[in-house]
Amino acid sequence: MVVKATNYYTVAEDGLYQPWHGNVFCNPPGGRNHCALPEFQKFRSKTAAWWHKATLEYSKPTTHAVFFIGFNPNVLFTTLDCPYPMANSTFCLLRKRVRFIDQKTWMPAPDPAHHTVVALLETDGAMTRRFIELMKPHGKICSALNLTQAAYEL
Repeated sequence: MVVKATNYYTVAEDGLYQPWHGNVFCNPPGGRNHCALPEFQKFRSKTAAWWHKATLEYSKPTTHAVFFIGFNPNVLFTTLDCPYPMANSTFCLLRKRVRFIDQKTWMPAPDPAHHTVVALLETDGAMTRRFIELMKPHGKICSALNLTQAAYEL
C-alpha cells in the first residue's frame, strides 16, 4: 500500500504543530518527547504525544479518520497515560514488520527491527469493517468491542 497524501509534513514542519484534516495517515517518530507545546509536555515518549495529537485532531469535525502506525506493541502501554489510550481503539498487532519505500529512490527501505501496531480512529462502521478486512490477514485485530466480548466469554 502506498499512501498518497494530499498534505505531507516534514520533520522541519513538525506535524504536532500543524492542523490535521480529512483522512490522516500518521507514522510518528519514536524516542523521548521534547515537544515545547504545553499539551504534549506531559508525555515522556514521542509516540504518546503523537497519539494524543491524533485523538485531539480526530475529535474535530474536520478530521474523519486517523490511521496510526505504532513502532512496536509497547505503544499500547506508552499511550495508557493519554486521555484516550490506543488500547481503546481498533488496532492490529501485525505478524510481520511493515516495509517502507524510500521517498527518494522508491526502492524498499531497510526493514525496521521490530513488529508494528496499526491503529484506526474513526466512527464510520464501514471504515472499521474495511480496516478489519484488510488487516486481518496480517495480524491480530483487537478493539474495545471484541475485548469486551472476550471478557464475557472467559
